[in-house]
Formats: sequence, C-alpha cells, structure tokens
Amino acid sequence: MNGIIAISVVFVFVIAFISLFILSSIFPVDDPVMDNHSFFDSTFESEKHIFLFGHSMAAQLNVTKINNIITDEYDNTLVYNLAWNGDNPNKRILHLDKISKLKPTYVFYGITYTDFSTNIKELEKQDTKILPEPRIAFEQFIEKNNQEYGPFNPKITILKAIRSTLDFTGLFPPTTANKIYLENAPFSYFAEYQRLIHTDSANLERYTSVEEIQNIKILYSEENLKIQNFKEIIRKLQQQDTSVVIFLPPLHSTYLSNIQPDVNKKFEKIISDVEQEFNVTIYDFRDRYVDLPIWLDVTHIAYHPDSMIYSQEIADMILSELP
Repeated sequence: MNGIIAISVVFVFVIAFISLFILSSIFPVDDPVMDNHSFFDSTFESEKHIFLFGHSMAAQLNVTKINNIITDEYDNTLVYNLAWNGDNPNKRILHLDKISKLKPTYVFYGITYTDFSTNIKELEKQDTKILPEPRIAFEQFIEKNNQEYGPFNPKITILKAIRSTLDFTGLFPPTTANKIYLENAPFSYFAEYQRLIHTDSANLERYTSVEEIQNIKILYSEENLKIQNFKEIIRKLQQQDTSVVIFLPPLHSTYLSNIQPDVNKKFEKIISDVEQEFNVTIYDFRDRYVDLPIWLDVTHIAYHPDSMIYSQEIADMILSELP
C-alpha cells in the first residue's frame, strides 16, 4: 500500500511539474521582450546610433534626457536604451545577432555583480564526481528555461494563465495603466513603484535583502558561462567595428557594504581582464551616489525628477567617448 501511495505521489508531482513548465512557456513570467520585436526591423536615418545594454539598473535611465543631450551636440546621433529587467550576458547573447544587424556605432554596457553570479556550491561538487549529478542537470534545465522564458515561478505563471484565459471577461484591468514608456526604450517601461524615492531601510531592502546581497557568489573560472558570453558579446561587436564601453551602474551604500570582499575581488578581476583583453574603457559609478536621496531600492535609482543626475552623467560619459 505504501508503495502504491509513493508511486502515486511521484506520478502526480511529475504531471504537475510538466504542466507548470508547459504553462511557463505559454505564459512566461517575464515575456521574452526581444523575440520578434518590431525594433529589429528599424532603419536608422541618423548617421550614428548608440545602444545602451544592461538590466534594470540601466533600464532606469531616462533615455529621452540622454538622447536630447547627445543630439544637442551631435545632430546625426541617436541613443537607444536596449536594457530590460532581468538581463544578463547569457540572455543578451541570445539576441546579439539581431542587434548586430542594426550595426550600432557604440554600445555602452552596464554590468554589475549579479551579471556573473553563480551557484558554485554544486559546481564544485560536480568536479569530484565520476557520474553526473541529477540535481545539477535539473538546475541546468531550470536555468535554460529561465533564459528563454523568464524565472520559473508557479504562482505567477498560474495567475498569468488565469488572467490571459479570462481576459475577454473584463475582470482584469489593463496592466499598462500608469506606466511610462519612453520612445527610444523599446524593451522597458516605468511602473508607478519605479518612480518613487525611498530613504527608509524597509523600502530600500524590500526587493533585495541584506542576506541576498551577502549570499551572492561568483565563480571566477572558464566554467562560468556568463563570463564567457560577456566576452563573446564584446568580441562580436568589435569585429563589426562597434565601439564598446563598459560602465558599472551605481549601487546603494547598503549593497556595497554587504557584498562579500572575495566577490568584489572576483568581479573587479573579471572587469580588469576584459579591459585588458579588449582594450575597452571602464566607467565606475558604483559609489557615485551613495549619499544622495535618489534611490528606489538598494540596486536602483528611481525614475524621478530629483534623480536625473544618473542620466545626466551617463550622457556626459557618452559625450566623452564621441569624437
């Protein structure tokens, strides 16, 4: 009897798990925003076009302000922010061919610690095992799903499936309400919460806790696919005569004071290696605004009129690189 119950439980678990994966591919948590996007059919009338890469830290920039500053100095140059939430080199490289066909003149790439973060505990164990570890294979499967469809989150997936299925009923209001979309930022937007400044620790740490910061790990090795892909992105862009510049987005003092010293050392080693190997310029904004009341949370500056210093200085960075 116990055996039948155990088999039944395993069978139900497998069916439920497969069903959730099918749902996550149909109703992804983070829509694969770059897939079949009309931006890749763009034709640019400007002589030069500049792309910003990165995840949400770069997506928080006011590209309209940046573009206006640049076009005041260079009439035939436009700036586009191609950052999107959750980006990392493993995801970015999946769309690199489509981006490369647009032949950007410059790419300014925002990179931070989590772009190279790795769960190294199991990787280290794997080196000592003769037979493959099922748990490693499962985690790799999850990672592949995350790259293609976004994070595997059963709760959000089910809610999104219900919302999409019952959309015709009018029970759910449009999710575009109160969002700000910028013309030259095709893959991102600003929801209401992204436009709020916080100074209290409860709000600053609500999305990224101190414990989460302290638990970030970076594997400084050829086994780290994110490092490999980051270098491959730079290599391919340079091969087509696109100038690449790296910038390290700003972080709150809480984040910087809790990142582990060995993680910081490995991150700086990766950046230094890239600087030397590809002869790229590095701009470090990590501690630039730690004392200013301009933060949404410990990893993001708010999109707010009082927080435009970040966008202003990114524009100054771009101007310093233009001939």
